[in-house]
Amino acid sequence: MELTIKDTSFTIVGKLQRMRKSRVWSKLQNGGGQLMATLAQSTDVLVIGDTYFEEEARKYTERAELNGTIVINEVQFEDLLEHGHLHIEEKASPIGESIELTESIAHIRSLLGDAPTVETWQQLYQVLDKTPKSNLPDVVEYVLAHFSQHTPNWSDAGSFNREDKRSYTPPFEPPNHWLQELFTGKYSPKHRILKKINLFDLNLTGKPTNTLFASPDLRHITQINLGNNKKLPKGFYKMLGQWEGISQVTHLSLEGNPLTKPFVEGLVGSHCFPALKYLSLRECSFRDRGLMAHMLANEGLKNLEELDLSRAYGSAYTLVEPLSSAEHLTSLHTLRLHSAGFLTNERIEQLLGSPFVPQLRLLDISHYTSAEGLGRSFRHHPPFKSLRQLNLRKTDIHEEDIQDIASNPSLSSLRSLQIGDSGAPVEAFNALLQSPNLSSIQTLNMHAQFADRTEILTMLCESIQQTQLTHLSIVPQWRSEEEYEGPTFEEYYIKNGMTFTDDLIESFAYTPHFTSLEQCYLGFLTETQLDIINASPYLSDTVKHSIQHNTYRVFQS
Repeated sequence: MELTIKDTSFTIVGKLQRMRKSRVWSKLQNGGGQLMATLAQSTDVLVIGDTYFEEEARKYTERAELNGTIVINEVQFEDLLEHGHLHIEEKASPIGESIELTESIAHIRSLLGDAPTVETWQQLYQVLDKTPKSNLPDVVEYVLAHFSQHTPNWSDAGSFNREDKRSYTPPFEPPNHWLQELFTGKYSPKHRILKKINLFDLNLTGKPTNTLFASPDLRHITQINLGNNKKLPKGFYKMLGQWEGISQVTHLSLEGNPLTKPFVEGLVGSHCFPALKYLSLRECSFRDRGLMAHMLANEGLKNLEELDLSRAYGSAYTLVEPLSSAEHLTSLHTLRLHSAGFLTNERIEQLLGSPFVPQLRLLDISHYTSAEGLGRSFRHHPPFKSLRQLNLRKTDIHEEDIQDIASNPSLSSLRSLQIGDSGAPVEAFNALLQSPNLSSIQTLNMHAQFADRTEILTMLCESIQQTQLTHLSIVPQWRSEEEYEGPTFEEYYIKNGMTFTDDLIESFAYTPHFTSLEQCYLGFLTETQLDIINASPYLSDTVKHSIQHNTYRVFQS
């Protein structure tokens, strides 16, 4: 093949002995070429300096060949610059010669070079499915090399999809037919690209799951969702605890599964989980007094960052006492207790005294009834200097609790607050809006009865003089269709005075202290009110678009 300078990008590694850089730069510029500082997927030619370290040169050469980049030495490079062209003998592909392999690599290269989408992953699976078995190991190694070198923006982190746990969410998660292959023992090197296994609500029994985890190709699994599989046999957890890949798992969900003594002895008693960062025990029942205590005694959980006990059931003895005395949870920064069935005033007080509480960045105790005295509990256990997000939505706190929270200086680090749908009168929230301790809040999510939303927005316009709010939601409490009295729900809301007035929307749109807003949700607005929003000189185009996108339009006659 003939190599020319024009429209060709070059990267030089090592020191050139035969040419000065000024000459190289001049020759490339005059010939229409481009010199790149680092080796990238778009590099056409890699030049290896004569005195470059042999090991480093080998690494760069292998990386370049995976990209399809041409590799030349300094003598060849000088010849190219001198004559403007260079004849290169085409080498055999470092990963095979078959036509099928070449087509697979070319297709995969084009897929991995673009921004990731669901369609991208579906196409990648199709390419791997069609690649001949003899070429699969090499193709998979090519894909894995691109994951580590050329796709830093293809995220493989994050918690499980709480909204739709049945859908597979690329990247790194298998399509359904790959799962069937794993369940039936049809192992394949293509499975090596997987990092997530989602088995939520599949009613699995022991045989298929044991077969799946016996696969020698599940080498890179970091996330496992076993939620709502109540038929798993007792011996399954022992097998999972002994599985060689468990040491690299960072996310594990056991949501809704029965937690019994064999579970604790099999899975937790193995002292595994050195890499575990996220553990979901949502909707699990802790009736055995020793379960949670034995689980938290596992020092392998010292790297745990997020613990989800939402809707979990237990008692002060089975849950609260073990949690409140867990001293080795030194990395825990997120605790979710949404609708937790074991919470009472006394247990909240005990939990807030736990060793890990001062390091928490997110605390969710939403949907908690009988919360009288919660604000006082926060005052008794300062400081919360690390707390950034607090969710108290549908928590039945009283007016005194809101005032205690507003006057608590240890909550001054809060950046996000969700509150509302409580038994407190709407006027009590004025203390929150005017509190200097909460002046750093950037995300405010106010859940309210329809009739209260007007008062809340009015207080926001009148009370806050300076704000850093970037996200604002005044969320209405939804009503069922049976409650609608008019022919349409729009007429029902208008009839019952559940929409904002035009004057109030105008006050909001022309208040200068909302200039920092980026996202806003106000629920139901009329077309006239949307026009007022769009005419605002203070609201940014971004927040105007957000309001338009998130609005349920009410057409007033």
